[in-house]
Amino acid sequence: MLQQPSSSKRTVLSVAFAAVLGTSAFAGPALAAETPLQQTPAQQTPARSETPDVLSSHTRQIHGTVKSVSGSTFVVDTEKYGAVTVSFTASTPRGRSAERRPATAGAKAKAFEAGKLADLKAGDRVVVQGTISGSTFNARRVHVLPPTTAAARTTHVVGTVESTTATSVTVKKPDGTTVTVAVDASTKLQPTGKTLADLAKGLAVTVVVRDSKATGISLKA
Repeated sequence: MLQQPSSSKRTVLSVAFAAVLGTSAFAGPALAAETPLQQTPAQQTPARSETPDVLSSHTRQIHGTVKSVSGSTFVVDTEKYGAVTVSFTASTPRGRSAERRPATAGAKAKAFEAGKLADLKAGDRVVVQGTISGSTFNARRVHVLPPTTAAARTTHVVGTVESTTATSVTVKKPDGTTVTVAVDASTKLQPTGKTLADLAKGLAVTVVVRDSKATGISLKA
């Protein structure tokens, strides 16, 4: 005949079983806390590319600042595509060249549609509509925007010195495009004591530009 365990033995067994359950309950969260969370490839943030976008057959409009004008083309410095060569021939339709400048002194400049290449100059802000052919953007219409206010014309050009002259400095930006700005005796250089002669090719700089002229240049070691 089987004997039933005594009351004291049943109590000891119950306490031991509860202890085992309690240990398991605490061990689970502890192990989970020690296990590092891993992002799946879809969750990981991709590195941001500094390479400009490439013009495609779907590109119908670009905007930026005229960098240079030559022959039947001009170059637009854009944020999205970098430097873009634009073909602008006499066959490009329409344009109201006469509206390029205000009729009276002090009058507010207005946006206008260029009718010929001579209407454009370096520093003009433009919106160009057209189509791409190879690496050249063929303009159908070119809209010249009015100058921004004096406060808004202050910009920063970051890059490395590409070349210098007595009156200008050319900076190569991270996207490979270059920007040339005027310098003179009023251009301030930092650190204090530096001069334009210290702008060696390849030197990292930040140029403060206002009204197409460098007001300050910060040299980085």
